[in-house]
Amino acid sequence: MLHRLSSAALAALLLLPAAAKTRNDFDPGADFSTFKTFSLITGIDLNKTGLLDDPERRMRVANFVSGILEKRGLREIPRDEKHDLAVRVWVALRNRESTSAVTVPTSTYWGGYDPFWYGPWGYWYTEYVVENYVEGTLVIDLLNPVNKELVWRTYLKRDVKDRAKAYDQVKKELEKAFEHYPPTPKEIQEKRRERERNAARQ
Repeated sequence: MLHRLSSAALAALLLLPAAAKTRNDFDPGADFSTFKTFSLITGIDLNKTGLLDDPERRMRVANFVSGILEKRGLREIPRDEKHDLAVRVWVALRNRESTSAVTVPTSTYWGGYDPFWYGPWGYWYTEYVVENYVEGTLVIDLLNPVNKELVWRTYLKRDVKDRAKAYDQVKKELEKAFEHYPPTPKEIQEKRRERERNAARQ
């Protein structure tokens, strides 16, 4: 079950000043017209900060994510019913770190799905995930429960400063990011070309 956040906890995790970094990635081969329903399957605290330990926090973040997806025409259903998309949420909070990337340990704690942190889904994370100061990261994965493949990822990172303003700012950033769900035919073609370019570099 998704480890569901209070506004204060979400603020502590995700507040970004002007230097917010938000990005979408998706599988250009996925048929998004077939996705009508979703279920929240798991929440992962990458560096074990305890942000998802409190049931109230887990419920708040689950409601936060569900509300954004429902605005895009998706309908939430219980996890034990057949659903078109499985939703996984990653969170991380770093304090005065200076490294190149988040380390994703080998584990079965991913809701039955691979981490998808490398390959075509991970080439641009290294420059974003961990820098100096206190910063929060939120990743929302939409996965196909039939083939266990990742079809959409929204990635958001912010430095923690003004916690009181965090909740509304993060909500606006995520809603803006999900305005591109489902992707348009033009965006799909651009993503195919982007994937081809990145594959050629490897």
